[in-house]
Amino acid sequence: MELKTYLAERKALIDQALEKYLPPVQGQGARVIVAMRYSLMAGGKRLRPILCLAAAEAVGGNVSEALPVACALEMIHTYSLIHDDLPAMDDDDLRRGQPTCHKKFDEATAILAGDGLLTEAFALMSQVDHGLPDCNAVVLEVINLIAQAAGSRGMVGGQMADLLAEGQSLGLPQIEAIHSLKTGALLTAAVRSGALLGGGSPKAVAHLTRYGQCFGLAFQITDDLLDVEGQAAEMGKSPGMDLLRQKATYPGILGVETARQQARQLVSQAVMRLLPTISSPRDLKKLTLEQLPQLAAELRTQIIDTVSKTGGHLAPSLGVIELTIALHYVFDTPRDKIVWDVGHQAYAHKLLTGRQSRFHTLRQFGGLSGFPKRAESPYDTFDTGHSSTSISAALGVATGKCLKRERRRVVAVIGDGAMTAGLAFEGLNNAGDLNKNLIVILNDNEMSISPNVGALSSYLSRKLTGKIMVYMKKQLEGFLRSVPGIGEELVTLARKSEESLKSFLTPGMLFEALKFTYLGPVQGHRIDHLIETLNNVKNLSGPVLVHVLTTKGKGYQPAECDPTSFHGLGCFDLETGEPQKSVSQVPSYTELFGDTLVKLAAGDKRVVAITAAMPDGTGLVNFRLHYPDRFFDVGICEQHAVTFAAGLAVEGLRPVVAIYSTFLQRAYDQLLHDVCLQNLPVVFALDRGGVVGEDGETHQGLFDLSYLRHLPNMVVMAPKDEDELRHLLYTALHHQGPIAMRYPRGSGVGVPLSPTLQKIPLGQAEVLTEGDDLLILAVGASVHPALNVARELQARKYSATVVNVRFVKPLDQTLLLNLAARHGRVLTVEENVILGGFGSAVLELFADHGLYGIPVKRLAIPDTFVEHGTPKILRHKYGLDAEGILTSALTILEQNFKRYSSGPLFAWRDRLGG
Repeated sequence: MELKTYLAERKALIDQALEKYLPPVQGQGARVIVAMRYSLMAGGKRLRPILCLAAAEAVGGNVSEALPVACALEMIHTYSLIHDDLPAMDDDDLRRGQPTCHKKFDEATAILAGDGLLTEAFALMSQVDHGLPDCNAVVLEVINLIAQAAGSRGMVGGQMADLLAEGQSLGLPQIEAIHSLKTGALLTAAVRSGALLGGGSPKAVAHLTRYGQCFGLAFQITDDLLDVEGQAAEMGKSPGMDLLRQKATYPGILGVETARQQARQLVSQAVMRLLPTISSPRDLKKLTLEQLPQLAAELRTQIIDTVSKTGGHLAPSLGVIELTIALHYVFDTPRDKIVWDVGHQAYAHKLLTGRQSRFHTLRQFGGLSGFPKRAESPYDTFDTGHSSTSISAALGVATGKCLKRERRRVVAVIGDGAMTAGLAFEGLNNAGDLNKNLIVILNDNEMSISPNVGALSSYLSRKLTGKIMVYMKKQLEGFLRSVPGIGEELVTLARKSEESLKSFLTPGMLFEALKFTYLGPVQGHRIDHLIETLNNVKNLSGPVLVHVLTTKGKGYQPAECDPTSFHGLGCFDLETGEPQKSVSQVPSYTELFGDTLVKLAAGDKRVVAITAAMPDGTGLVNFRLHYPDRFFDVGICEQHAVTFAAGLAVEGLRPVVAIYSTFLQRAYDQLLHDVCLQNLPVVFALDRGGVVGEDGETHQGLFDLSYLRHLPNMVVMAPKDEDELRHLLYTALHHQGPIAMRYPRGSGVGVPLSPTLQKIPLGQAEVLTEGDDLLILAVGASVHPALNVARELQARKYSATVVNVRFVKPLDQTLLLNLAARHGRVLTVEENVILGGFGSAVLELFADHGLYGIPVKRLAIPDTFVEHGTPKILRHKYGLDAEGILTSALTILEQNFKRYSSGPLFAWRDRLGG
């Protein structure tokens, strides 16, 4: 039967039943009953009762037996509409194509009509009796369920929250919370009630409940879209009312197209069969081995669909879906611990550990983190954003459990890229020495091993670790040792024979040398092989390394064909894999850095470029193409990258280390000891300096000004725009010592590019505007917002001097001291933590030169870690956008402070002749 036909038939059935169940128009309550009939029988989609009947059918129940509850749901829904239309609420004129109840009758009659429908609904439900086992218990459960959905813990509570939120700026989690109650509660109750009345199994009821939750939010998004795009004829009410009342809506927060995509995603999520039934690994273990490939397919669909809307790390997570299922299927998480490395592999892990309902908030402000986060879930053992930490962390966890006499297993999952870092090998070395029960999963998605060899090795590893084989090996060793005279020699020979076989068939001898039991390679997309191997591994003592072969981007062709581009990306078109086109045509700082370095390298053969596994992210792809002999990708080895650059500098070359600000933190000792101590000319191009965005705490570049400026010999600078970046890079390559240039993520500000490059004298600041009331000292990405603030202040009859400080070290001391003395009020602005940053440098400068009595307000990131969210949202939250800078400027301008008639401040002014 076609859907339209089904809906029409069910609607007719419900309308007929409603006529039957409504009380007759008679007695003192006749006017109220007329109003009840007027609102209830005006039509409408009958969505809630249809969902109730469909859910009963889906589990094999009888439609006629669920019909009274279905009709009761429509009565409750109509009651809510009558009250929602009242002047005290939304004050609507039209509902279902006719005047609202209070317009047709009056407000008092409308209130009583709604109350009448509510009481009729519960009276109707109390009479249900269809002969099911434990019928009374089921009916009571349904009545309680619907009562909660309609009351303060559901629809009424959602209405209250919606009223309180009018005119406020809400985020996605807040509006979802409102509509999960206001709209979603009754829709979910309709589906769940039908499933219960139809006699559905607990698993079926759970699945249909999840369907109702997703469908409820999708319905609200569609309703919000209709208010923006719909016509009065199709809606039965006036469009545009949400905007008029300043209500928070999905299109208002996400935009129309993203909201439409979000609705599609929720509908797709609702119709999945296995994934919605899993709220924890305990549910996963109830599935059969035969069901697990289907679950893997559903996880892929969910991850691809979500990341296409939110952006994120797609290819790594798609590659470990089967491995993630196997780990949670075999181990008893969260009592057994899994440490992910790097955490961007953990999307399937999040979906299997109770975070499905929030997965669409991935990397959104207030939503799920893109990385494991202990504060988010007990299943997240360790916060991981930087690579190669898993083995050390997992070894610490395993050792801690050993000291506490806890017999639990600890697993580290590390990618082959992360395994290139020295920290990973330090952890391996120590784990082999401590001999703790630690399992390391090497997720290898790049090594090329022939299928035949891999399959044979996988088979041998699975069989050689089975319980029977382990027992037989121990028994054989015991027997051989008992042979008089030559027992130990026989045991040694047997072990060498096994090792020779392993070394011939597998690449595991390196790990065996580190005292790990090596198993693999195992095919990483065969869940049955993985589960068998992991079940066997649980019985082994000491450190074990399982080598798993996976395909990055598995199951999504664009990601499989180009895993590098799909490693971490923004929103993209689901059908083609093409990234969504940016509205801005302005090139990014990263692009201009890369292009400029290529041009400078053409004129100077000493220029070499170094990256730590990030040629694309740091803009060095073109450099690699033009100068392959002068390009060095050292892998995820930031410490090595810095010392390697120092060695190149010793030989007279001009190394440029292109690295994210957050990753240079990992090489602090090398910066100090190997570069600055020797005053070597190494250029550090710090991409993603300042607020970065959706990757969150581990990736915000908010510490570099603080950790760099106190290093002797180090010069620290930040361009105000993309053109100045080019000049500063040119300046850096002519400097005879260490120099760091930090610049933000994303597009430039759109300034024209100079035809020729010029050296900027070290420490020379730039005065951009001149005024008398306030001195604004800004660094890097904060400069242009500060200029906007100066214009706004002028409109308010204040004048401000804005300085592009440009060099955080060395400061332009004379200029800053003279300007501060003349203005008497100073505001410093930086995208860096407040402790030890640029503002601190200014205060130190004033103190060292005896310039006291000047109020200085430092605008920076407070002493905290900054969460994930778009840079726009985060800058607004921490007061670093134009609005926040203006607020700080007005605060200091309107502040009353005691003016001293003598002292250092006036001595400075006298010196200036002011």
